Amino acid sequence: MPHAIRLLKRQPGFSTFAILTLGLGIGAATAVFTLVQSVLLHELPFADPDRLVWMYNARTERDRAPFSIPDLNDYARDVTTLAGLAPFTNWTANLTGAFEAERLEGTRVGGTFFELLGTHAALGRTLAASDEASAARVAVLTHGLWMRRFGANPAVVGTTVILNGAQYTVVGVMPPGFVFPFRDAEIAVPLLLRDDPRRTDRGANFLRVVARLKSGASLAQAKADLDATARRLQRQFPDDDARKTGVSLYPLQAEIVSDYRQILWTLFAAVGVLLAIGCGNLANLTARMYWVIRTHADPRSLEAEIRRSVRAVDPDVAASSIRTLDDIVTMSLAGRRMNVRVLEVFGQVAIGLAGMGVYAIAAFSAASRKRELAIRSAFGASRQELARLLYREELRPVLLGIGVGMLSALGLSRPLQGGLFQIRARDPFTYAIVAALLVAVALVARYVPARRAGLADPVELLRG
Repeated sequence: MPHAIRLLKRQPGFSTFAILTLGLGIGAATAVFTLVQSVLLHELPFADPDRLVWMYNARTERDRAPFSIPDLNDYARDVTTLAGLAPFTNWTANLTGAFEAERLEGTRVGGTFFELLGTHAALGRTLAASDEASAARVAVLTHGLWMRRFGANPAVVGTTVILNGAQYTVVGVMPPGFVFPFRDAEIAVPLLLRDDPRRTDRGANFLRVVARLKSGASLAQAKADLDATARRLQRQFPDDDARKTGVSLYPLQAEIVSDYRQILWTLFAAVGVLLAIGCGNLANLTARMYWVIRTHADPRSLEAEIRRSVRAVDPDVAASSIRTLDDIVTMSLAGRRMNVRVLEVFGQVAIGLAGMGVYAIAAFSAASRKRELAIRSAFGASRQELARLLYREELRPVLLGIGVGMLSALGLSRPLQGGLFQIRARDPFTYAIVAALLVAVALVARYVPARRAGLADPVELLRG
């Protein structure tokens, strides 16, 4: 280590380059790992989250279907491997009152929902079975909604809000980090099944379900238990349940973050490559230093007018989704575009780091071979011949690396296909353009060192 430090001190330019490239790689890796850890690796803020599952009705056409009320009641009564289950549905509501109306994404939840998750409110209380039994109009807010629309006012508990024209009492605010199974939901109210007109209809499948495994019960045991009930229901109600083949169970956390899993792991792999490039650049420079020493009319302008017009007709209608067609298309593609943009940035940074590494190594190599080049020049080699010599010798590993990289990309292209639109993951034109770009970067990076070596005065070099 002291030896390496002395080498870096003697070469401040290369030291700065090495620190910058390694720092960039470490910074990117730290940022993405923090994101991966918080989304994929950090456990949900529930009691014993590994025992929580998302329960689906498996059908012949898909394995993630909702349940009917009668079927769910049968499962709740018959299974022995579940400590409990709770239904919920997605729900939207116009939030109106003293402020501008807003359309909220929400959820209706069964009376045992929060108890089953094993979570508590940060302020007030959560919804309870008694709320469902009494058909109480009560609501629980997420921490984000409480901050955004209620100014983080702790006195919000006990106040009244207007949801779809009906008065609801706010009874609680959830802690930061809490998410509903429907990630976009910001408010929860009781799910009232007792008076639901679909309560006897086995063909009305609209309930989503979370369940908790009993202590010691495995996912496979619970599935076998539930599938036995599904087979009985098939025989007993062939008209309604003929296409219901069983029950699918998935860990709750995996289901909640499933949309982000592939892109986050892809980003994690990408910054790993960046970090490897930074480390490789540094390792190559240290190695080379050691060798030298040893050898020597915007539509949006109408938005305010539209809102005023809607308020004039009905102040309780939320005009909160005013968008141009371009905005709608942009929003529909926002997820994919964000993923592609992030990968594009990482790709550009990787190419930049690779180019810097090629330049630094080529410059150091040329500097360390000055006497050799001077001797070749003294024996009659022209400046162009010296430059071509450096080009040939230094480009061989670059071309080899591009070839290995292309083969690796072909092998890893399958997971990316789902994120591509109107292009194949193994598109020959794209591969050709990327290969040409990398060769161009390498040629440009090596041009200056090779030119300097060719222009050097051999007499001065031999004297030195």
